[in-house]
Amino acid sequence: MKKRLKIEHLIYLIIFFLPAYLLRFYIFGIPTNVLEILIIILGVAWLAEIKNENLKSFWQEYKKIIFSFLIIILGLLASTLINKNYATGLGIIKGWFIIPFLFFLIIKTALPDKEKAVKAFYYSALAVSMLGIIYYVAGRLTFDGRLQIFFNSPNYLAMYLAPAVIIGAVRFNKSRTFLQNIKLRRKNLPNPIIFESNHENFWKVRDKKPVFFIISLGIILLTLYLTFSYAAWAALFISLLVIEIVKAKRSFFHSGIFKSTLIIFILFLFLQLGGNKFYDLKTLAERSSFSSRTMIWKSAEKILSDNWLWGIGPGNFQNRYLEYQPYFPPYLEWAVPHPHNLFLNFWLSGGLLALLGFLALLYFWLKRIKKQKSDVFFFIALGIMLAILIQGLVDTTFFKNDLAIIFWLAFL
Repeated sequence: MKKRLKIEHLIYLIIFFLPAYLLRFYIFGIPTNVLEILIIILGVAWLAEIKNENLKSFWQEYKKIIFSFLIIILGLLASTLINKNYATGLGIIKGWFIIPFLFFLIIKTALPDKEKAVKAFYYSALAVSMLGIIYYVAGRLTFDGRLQIFFNSPNYLAMYLAPAVIIGAVRFNKSRTFLQNIKLRRKNLPNPIIFESNHENFWKVRDKKPVFFIISLGIILLTLYLTFSYAAWAALFISLLVIEIVKAKRSFFHSGIFKSTLIIFILFLFLQLGGNKFYDLKTLAERSSFSSRTMIWKSAEKILSDNWLWGIGPGNFQNRYLEYQPYFPPYLEWAVPHPHNLFLNFWLSGGLLALLGFLALLYFWLKRIKKQKSDVFFFIALGIMLAILIQGLVDTTFFKNDLAIIFWLAFL
């Protein structure tokens, strides 16, 4: 029991400190980071007590997903070898694919309650958001006034926070319904005190108060707003609407989540009406972020047309992007490590094989998640995946250590 508790606590600790991947160092010349070391330590402790029955159960439940994942790895390895970018390619396969999948395997076989893992991530996003507000008050922003904190860019901060908004919204709705049911049941009981002492979950009511999720969601949303990541805002808006459509069906226009989401989205846009970024996007200015992305996509399309089968190797886009510059007018952006599209990045990084493996992964995820419609986690997983895929149309929402782990949380 103590060993299980230690493993559980280490899992929660790792999820809470997902941004620890930014603390990088070398061991015997091999690049690594704090997050990877923590997961490796967890893996050793997990191997010491894992039972064959748990692994067999995992295999039976996830074998199609495992095969899809192996196809991605095969594509990435082949592309790495063909393009001879051994160090970078193998490092990416290790850090963004193998270790996150190992962590997913450990969570699935060692945690009895998957919602606790999701809650740990929510608290992590809340802590990051509170730190973000401190950064904002201190004036520690990017040159264009966006909040970045310690992440590589404001967009990466937004990618980290967006899934937490989904979690907070769904859990707020659940907690509100729970308390409403408690009140209704109390009215039918002659002695509420007897009900309180006999109700096995009554002690949890304090944790399920909607007030906590209102305050925490407000903090996360404020930090998300300060990133000025329009793609994240749009992905969240669409994801929450889809959740409400699936949940409420024909009555979703009258639901609280729909109204709240619409109001927040309109407020975000209203506050941006006088901003330079909104003006550039509205007028399609020559140096807007959209114009820059359009040029990046055109370059990626040209690179892909010449390397459609095996790709260019993981982590090799920056080099090829610069090599293909003579085919285009001067680039608006020169430092571009990714093609700003999730699907393009899979195809370019691991060739057609990796793209097909990723599409198969999504297909089997959808088949699996449809069986969980009665579970509150269904809506959380659906929202997280939609946010990743929708924002992934204009950003790269997987190819980072923390983002890869968040992706796998939707498979629990």
